[in-house]
Formats: sequence, C-alpha cells, structure tokens
Amino acid sequence: KSRGTRDPRIQRYQTFHRQESRMRSRRRAIQADVMGQSRRCIKLAFRYMQMNHAERIDYLKKLFDSKMSKGGSVNRPEQYGISNEELKGLAAKMALPEQEVDHLDVQFRHYDFDGSGALDLEEVRSILADIGLSPQNREEKFEVTECINEKVQKMGCEEFEFEAFLDLLKSVRERLKQVQSIKCWRLFHEADVIGRDSLEMLKIMTLLETKLGFYLRSSEENSEALNIFAQCDTDSDGCLNLDEFQAFVQKVRAKLLTLRRREEVQIAKKFDLEP
Repeated sequence: KSRGTRDPRIQRYQTFHRQESRMRSRRRAIQADVMGQSRRCIKLAFRYMQMNHAERIDYLKKLFDSKMSKGGSVNRPEQYGISNEELKGLAAKMALPEQEVDHLDVQFRHYDFDGSGALDLEEVRSILADIGLSPQNREEKFEVTECINEKVQKMGCEEFEFEAFLDLLKSVRERLKQVQSIKCWRLFHEADVIGRDSLEMLKIMTLLETKLGFYLRSSEENSEALNIFAQCDTDSDGCLNLDEFQAFVQKVRAKLLTLRRREEVQIAKKFDLEP
C-alpha cells in the first residue's frame, strides 16, 4: 500500500463509533449533567403548577410549613386565629377559661393544614392525645369512642369545627372523669385502712405508681406531680381527702400524658417518624 492512501480499517472504526445507539446517547447525556437536568425539570414543573394550579401550590406550602412546626413553636398566620370577642364568647358558652380556649385554638389551627376551619377524626384524636386526654385502657377507649360517635351522629358529618371540637372536648373530659372517679373511690377507701378520710402524700404517690400505672420517669414528672399535689391540698396539711384525691389523679394524669406525648413528638421529629 502507498503512503498517501488511508487505511480502510480506521474509517470503519470511526464509522462504528459515530453510530451510537439512542439508549447509549441518552445514558451519556444523563450522566454528563444529571443534576442540572433534574433542577431544570423541577423548576419547569413548579412554574407550570404555579400557573395552572396556584391554589394547590398554596395548600402544599401551608401543609409543609405546618408539618415543619410540629413538636415546636407554631407560628400561625394571624388570619387563622379567632378574635378576642369570639374567644370570650366561646369561653363563656363552654364554661372554659379564656386562656385554655386560646391554647386549644392554637392546637386546633396547628392541625388545620388546609385552613378550612375543620378537622377530621384522626386530627381530633391527635389533639386529644396532645392535651392528655387519650384513653389508657379498654373501658376508657370504649367511652371516648362512644362519645365521638354520638357527636358525629348528632352533627351528621365527621368534620369538627372549633366550637364542635370544644363541645366534644368537654364531653370526653367528663366521660373520662366518671370512669376515673369510680376507680379513685375504690382505691381511696382500700388505702384508708384507719378510716381518717384522708391519705398522706407518700401513700398517694405509691398509689399513683403501683395502682394507677403512672411511674414518674424523670425529675420533671416528679416535680409536676408534687406541684399538682400542693395545688390540690387546699388546707396544706400534707393529706388529700376523697375529692382532692380525685382532682389530683385527674390533673396529674393529664399532665403526665401531655409531657410524654410531647416527648414522643420530639423523638418522631428527630428521626422523621410519625408520632
């Protein structure tokens, strides 16, 4: 072969590599700029959603912001809160302290992701757990479920607005109080072997842990239980009568369940789990 002629094998080799398959070309393009392609696609998709589905984008933003604030402080927009006049009216109508109604309003709006002013049954149960009203045994679960079913049947729907939620809250609290009062009466008279119609603090703390199942897990829980005992001991004699004992059990139960629920939410948030 002469020096001026080109080797045909080189030409065949170059032709072979120029004819690359479509799949291989696509794979090479993705590998070359996968992050850039992804970001551009996401931006285009987001712009399209903003132009054609603005309401849906606003809803998703509210949902994201609400979930991010779970377990911590809730920075809710002012338009979602109730006015002072409405707060006072609801507090008077439901016979609840204004401070408690305001706190419950914060809890209610915290779970109202879409801003509709109503919560479903699952969200209502979550609030009840947050404020220490979750049932702890079979009898309590039956009473709470029956109470919710009665309210749903009365309203004709499974969506609770704030006033309906407050009414349900009062009913659940009263049902649980009745169940706990019977048990407290029995425990009180079993422990009052001398017949003094009162129990000292050490015996009450023992009943709280051994008979009621509320073991004080931390110094914070122990401090809260002692503070509630001091509040219920109206005559400051270091003992509680039957009415004071029932009030103590109800308050310390709600406080302990609230603290433990808050701890569960914090752990779930830390490890990206559902509380």
